[in-house]
Amino acid sequence: MKPFIIGVVSFILGLTIAGSLGFKMFIGQAQMGILTEMNAHSVSLELISENNVSDLKQSNCFVLKVGLRNYTQFSDSIWAIDNAGGTAEMTQEFLAKVNAQVENKELCKNI
Repeated sequence: MKPFIIGVVSFILGLTIAGSLGFKMFIGQAQMGILTEMNAHSVSLELISENNVSDLKQSNCFVLKVGLRNYTQFSDSIWAIDNAGGTAEMTQEFLAKVNAQVENKELCKNI
């Protein structure tokens, strides 16, 4: 009976430690996502305040192009989800809209 109790206690302890580390990593990723979004808006406001619309457009085009490439790479993973933007249809509509914006040569020049 003693080895069984030791096994159960070890399992619970390991589960608690692994769960705590996983949750900490999840929160850290959420914080990084929030800071990334805040940085994008901060740069946009800075460029708007300097009345530098052309650089603002090019900055947004570059970020969207890289974002599409990175999203596509993650989408190929077995762990990927197809409803990251709400439903699968909403996600596909959003990706199509962003792709059309990036491919617009008038809007996104020299990217």
